[in-house]
Amino acid sequence: PETADAVAIRLEVPKPLWEIFRARPGQHLPLRSFIDGQDVRRTYSIFAGSPETGLCIAVKRQPHGVFSTYANTVLKPGDFIDALPPAGHFTVSPAPDARRTYVAFAAGSGITPILGMLQSVLTIEQESRFLLFYGNRSTANIMFRDTLEALKNRFMARLSIAHILSRERQEVAWLNGRIDREKVLQV
Repeated sequence: PETADAVAIRLEVPKPLWEIFRARPGQHLPLRSFIDGQDVRRTYSIFAGSPETGLCIAVKRQPHGVFSTYANTVLKPGDFIDALPPAGHFTVSPAPDARRTYVAFAAGSGITPILGMLQSVLTIEQESRFLLFYGNRSTANIMFRDTLEALKNRFMARLSIAHILSRERQEVAWLNGRIDREKVLQV
C-alpha cells in the first residue's frame, strides 16, 4: 500500500524477456487481466525497477474501476498478469555529463512517470537539479511520500519538492489549492 487508495506493484519479468522489457524513465506498461470473466486492459506508468529486479507500477483505486479495484483489493504476490513491453515517448534520456535543471508538475497518481524520471536524472546526472511541484488533496494522499523524502534527503542540494495541497491548509498560502495555470505561471 502507498496510500489508503493506492498500491505499488512489482512485476517480475521472466529472464528470456529482459531485453524486450527494458524501459526508459517515464514509459508505461500495458497490462491485461481476466477479472470476473472480463478481459480488462489498462496502462500504468513505470516508476522504478528494471527487468532484472522487477518493474514497479502504482495503481490508484478509481470509483467503479474494474482493474484498480482488483489491484487494490484482490491481487496478491504470486498472481499473474499479462503485460506488453514498455511503451511511450514521455521520457528523458539522462546523460552522465549533462548539467540541466528539470522542472516537473504532477498531481495525485500522475507522479509515477515523473518519479521514474526524477530518480534516473538524480542518479545519472550528478550536476543536474530537479524541481518538483506535486499536488494532492492532503498529506495522507501523497503517493510515494516516504520515497520522495528519502530522495530529498539523499540529493538535498539538487532536489526541491513543493507539496501543493487542496484540502489541507499550509502556512505558505501559495502551497494551498490546486496546481492551475496561475500557479504554473508564478513558478
